[in-house]
Amino acid sequence: MNNYSITKDEVIERCKYLTSFPPFVHKILTSLDDENHNTDMLVGYIKQDQVMVARIISLANMAANNNKCNNVHNAIAMVGEEKVRQLAIQCSVGQFVNKLLPNLTSDPFWWHSVSVGVVATELADYTGISSGKAQVAGLLHDIGQLWMTQFRSNEFREVCQYSIQCNVNIEHAEYERFGTDHADVLANALDLACRDVNRVGNISNEALRRLGLVFDDSIDPLFGRIVARSRHLIHNDISER
Repeated sequence: MNNYSITKDEVIERCKYLTSFPPFVHKILTSLDDENHNTDMLVGYIKQDQVMVARIISLANMAANNNKCNNVHNAIAMVGEEKVRQLAIQCSVGQFVNKLLPNLTSDPFWWHSVSVGVVATELADYTGISSGKAQVAGLLHDIGQLWMTQFRSNEFREVCQYSIQCNVNIEHAEYERFGTDHADVLANALDLACRDVNRVGNISNEALRRLGLVFDDSIDPLFGRIVARSRHLIHNDISER
């Protein structure tokens, strides 16, 4: 393959032209960051997206053992504002992905992002790290691939084809072509996103050390929760279409 390195300056410059997140998400997140925010205004922002409304109320009903919560105010009180923040990020990233990718390829990418968000959240809970920040990091972990899809589409398509045809891990193909790669192993290892091709690389020993993770029988319940939550979210996403 030819080599077309991506520089830091190019990434920063072109990020200005990435498809933007929906305005309602920015309003929700800004409101939540304000300690003195007005709940009525927050509800008004949330109601600008019916998917967001449906998901918050669905979570509230689950928390209330299906006692029929159909009021956004009550739903926010039941699920908590941190969950509202996470849902706002989920909805925005989903719409962001759909704008950048054709319909035939956006679903696997989105389901994979959701799965990595679940992995990050569960690992954070398991190791005592902020789960809210971890979920956002997981959802956005492949933002670089969306950047390449928008600004280096031909080269990125070639990298993906090369990875499949030559049975090479995608991160190795990316590094060979662009001089950089992305790391994302555990979601692939658990085959969470129902993708046709999952190639599992090596998990960083340094990452395992920092997280305090040991892969023995004691970690099996963690993997079970990750698989169950991921499949539940993907199933709900399919059902809502």
